[in-house]
Amino acid sequence: MEEFGDEIHRGYAFGFYPPRALMFPKDAFVLMVAKEESKYIKRCDLAFDQVSKERKLQLQEFEELRLEAYENSNIYKERIYVAMRVEVTTRVD
Repeated sequence: MEEFGDEIHRGYAFGFYPPRALMFPKDAFVLMVAKEESKYIKRCDLAFDQVSKERKLQLQEFEELRLEAYENSNIYKERIYVAMRVEVTTRVD
């Protein structure tokens, strides 16, 4: 191999593929990664918007249930108050 020269074989010492720096310069690689990240972020934002709408609807439903329960508890308290007053007035008389 000495007769062919070592400089010929040094170019193939790292494998059968060209170095990554030649295939993708650093700036191009950074742009490619940034593009993929922006796609991912857009997908996440769309999913977040959809989830936030669903969450707002759930919160509205819970608020309606809470108000209904509050009204029902007031009605119950009024009925119990009236029933207890009737019972107390009938015992006193």
